[in-house]
Amino acid sequence: EVLQVFDYAALGHIHKPMKVGSEYYRYCGTPLACSVSEAGQEKGVIEVELGAKGEVQTRVLPLKPLREIKVLKGSTEEVLAQSCVDYVSVTLTDQPDFDTQDRIRAAFPYLLEIRREMLTQREYAEAWKAQEKIDPFDTCCSFLGDTTDEEKEILQDVVNTVFTGGAAE
Repeated sequence: EVLQVFDYAALGHIHKPMKVGSEYYRYCGTPLACSVSEAGQEKGVIEVELGAKGEVQTRVLPLKPLREIKVLKGSTEEVLAQSCVDYVSVTLTDQPDFDTQDRIRAAFPYLLEIRREMLTQREYAEAWKAQEKIDPFDTCCSFLGDTTDEEKEILQDVVNTVFTGGAAE
């Protein structure tokens, strides 16, 4: 009711444009996205023409930013497949690797944040069980590549010593 005496009221600062009860009372919103929460919002400027008393015409002039804000979620490989030069918020759903952050930063020069989806207790237990199944000897052999039988024997002794506390011969 307070605004009814005005032909048009441009209201304060809310990032998302919205009308308040009428086409002629509105928050304009920010012309460009200012945070990840604004990803996907169409931005623009409101042009208002005031004519004779009560004659108001408005139209939204859309703005196309140089860079959009995108929110990506998935495994590291799924996210990397969407490489772009937009502002990006990434939520990873898989286990981190030693170079995950570097790979993500290289693929997204305007990276805003990297988040990790929290594992539920069940998912954590499953991941822990999967990790327990990893054979340290096989992992070492895979890392070293080609090894002789003698080197494998030495490596097996070292792994046994480390994981069982026994003395190597």
